[in-house]
Amino acid sequence: MAILILSLVMPALMKAYTICGDIAGLSRQRAEALAVAQSVMDELIATAEWQGGTPSGEEKPGPTTYTWTSSLSDYDEANTHLLTVIVNWQHSGQIQEVRLDTVVYVPDTTTTTTTTGMGLP
Repeated sequence: MAILILSLVMPALMKAYTICGDIAGLSRQRAEALAVAQSVMDELIATAEWQGGTPSGEEKPGPTTYTWTSSLSDYDEANTHLLTVIVNWQHSGQIQEVRLDTVVYVPDTTTTTTTTGMGLP
Protein backbone atom coordinates (compact mmCIF):
# COMPACT_ATOMS: atom_id res chain seq x y z
CA MET A 1 0.00 0.00 0.00
CA ALA A 2 2.84 2.42 0.85
CA ILE A 3 4.48 1.78 -2.53
CA LEU A 4 1.17 2.51 -4.27
CA ILE A 5 0.77 5.83 -2.42
CA LEU A 6 4.38 6.79 -3.15
CA SER A 7 3.97 5.96 -6.83
CA LEU A 8 0.97 8.30 -6.98
CA VAL A 9 2.51 11.14 -4.96
CA MET A 10 6.06 11.15 -6.41
CA PRO A 11 5.16 12.48 -9.91
CA ALA A 12 3.27 15.40 -8.35
CA LEU A 13 6.17 16.18 -6.01
CA MET A 14 8.66 16.03 -8.86
CA LYS A 15 6.52 18.37 -10.96
CA ALA A 16 6.29 20.80 -8.02
CA TYR A 17 10.06 20.62 -7.58
CA THR A 18 10.57 21.40 -11.29
CA ILE A 19 8.18 24.36 -11.15
CA CYS A 20 9.91 25.75 -8.04
CA GLY A 21 13.29 25.44 -9.75
CA ASP A 22 11.99 27.28 -12.80
CA ILE A 23 10.58 30.10 -10.65
CA ALA A 24 13.87 30.39 -8.76
CA GLY A 25 15.78 30.56 -12.06
CA LEU A 26 13.49 33.27 -13.41
CA SER A 27 13.87 35.26 -10.17
CA ARG A 28 17.66 35.06 -10.46
CA GLN A 29 17.51 36.17 -14.09
CA ARG A 30 15.23 39.11 -13.22
CA ALA A 31 17.68 40.24 -10.54
CA GLU A 32 20.59 39.96 -13.00
CA ALA A 33 18.61 41.84 -15.69
CA LEU A 34 17.79 44.64 -13.25
CA ALA A 35 21.46 44.88 -12.26
CA VAL A 36 22.39 45.09 -15.96
CA ALA A 37 19.77 47.82 -16.52
CA GLN A 38 21.00 49.83 -13.53
CA SER A 39 24.64 49.46 -14.56
CA VAL A 40 23.91 50.50 -18.15
CA MET A 41 21.83 53.47 -17.02
CA ASP A 42 24.54 54.62 -14.60
CA GLU A 43 27.14 54.41 -17.36
CA LEU A 44 24.96 56.25 -19.89
CA ILE A 45 24.35 59.07 -17.42
CA ALA A 46 27.95 59.28 -16.17
CA THR A 47 29.40 59.46 -19.69
CA ALA A 48 26.50 61.55 -21.09
CA GLU A 49 26.36 58.97 -23.91
CA TRP A 50 22.55 59.13 -23.83
CA GLN A 51 22.74 62.64 -25.33
CA GLY A 52 24.34 61.33 -28.52
CA GLY A 53 21.66 58.83 -29.48
CA THR A 54 20.14 55.61 -28.22
CA PRO A 55 22.90 53.08 -27.59
CA SER A 56 22.26 49.37 -27.23
CA GLY A 57 24.30 46.30 -26.44
CA GLU A 58 24.65 42.91 -24.83
CA GLU A 59 25.80 41.78 -21.40
CA LYS A 60 26.52 38.29 -20.12
CA PRO A 61 27.12 38.40 -16.35
CA GLY A 62 26.50 34.67 -16.05
CA PRO A 63 25.05 31.89 -18.18
CA THR A 64 22.28 34.11 -19.56
CA THR A 65 22.81 36.70 -22.31
CA TYR A 66 20.92 39.97 -21.78
CA THR A 67 20.24 42.36 -24.65
CA TRP A 68 19.66 45.98 -23.72
CA THR A 69 18.36 49.00 -25.59
CA SER A 70 17.96 52.58 -24.50
CA SER A 71 15.53 55.24 -25.62
CA LEU A 72 15.05 58.92 -24.95
CA SER A 73 11.78 60.83 -25.03
CA ASP A 74 10.68 64.30 -23.99
CA TYR A 75 9.35 64.75 -20.49
CA ASP A 76 6.83 67.25 -19.09
CA GLU A 77 9.28 69.95 -18.00
CA ALA A 78 11.58 72.02 -20.19
CA ASN A 79 15.06 70.56 -20.75
CA THR A 80 14.08 67.21 -19.20
CA HIS A 81 13.97 63.85 -20.91
CA LEU A 82 12.85 60.36 -19.96
CA LEU A 83 15.74 57.91 -20.32
CA THR A 84 14.59 54.28 -20.58
CA VAL A 85 16.73 51.15 -20.53
CA ILE A 86 15.01 47.90 -21.52
CA VAL A 87 16.73 44.56 -20.92
CA ASN A 88 15.50 41.40 -22.71
CA TRP A 89 16.44 37.77 -22.31
CA GLN A 90 14.99 34.37 -23.07
CA HIS A 91 13.66 32.05 -20.36
CA SER A 92 11.95 28.74 -21.12
CA GLY A 93 11.40 29.76 -24.73
CA GLN A 94 9.76 33.09 -23.86
CA ILE A 95 11.17 36.60 -24.09
CA GLN A 96 11.33 38.32 -20.70
CA GLU A 97 11.78 42.05 -20.14
CA VAL A 98 12.84 44.46 -17.42
CA ARG A 99 12.39 48.21 -17.90
CA LEU A 100 14.11 50.98 -15.95
CA ASP A 101 13.20 54.68 -16.37
CA THR A 102 14.70 57.89 -15.05
CA VAL A 103 14.36 61.58 -15.77
CA VAL A 104 17.49 63.40 -16.96
CA TYR A 105 18.05 67.13 -17.18
CA VAL A 106 19.93 68.97 -19.91
CA PRO A 107 20.91 72.51 -18.96
CA ASP A 108 19.96 75.18 -21.48
CA THR A 109 23.17 76.12 -23.27
CA THR A 110 21.64 78.91 -25.35
CA THR A 111 21.88 81.41 -22.50
CA THR A 112 24.77 83.82 -22.92
CA THR A 113 26.41 85.90 -20.28
CA THR A 114 27.96 89.28 -20.86
CA THR A 115 30.52 91.05 -18.78
CA THR A 116 31.14 94.74 -18.65
CA GLY A 117 34.55 96.19 -19.09
CA MET A 118 34.67 97.66 -15.57
CA GLY A 119 36.86 100.51 -16.82
CA LEU A 120 39.28 98.31 -18.75
CA PRO A 121 40.08 99.28 -22.34
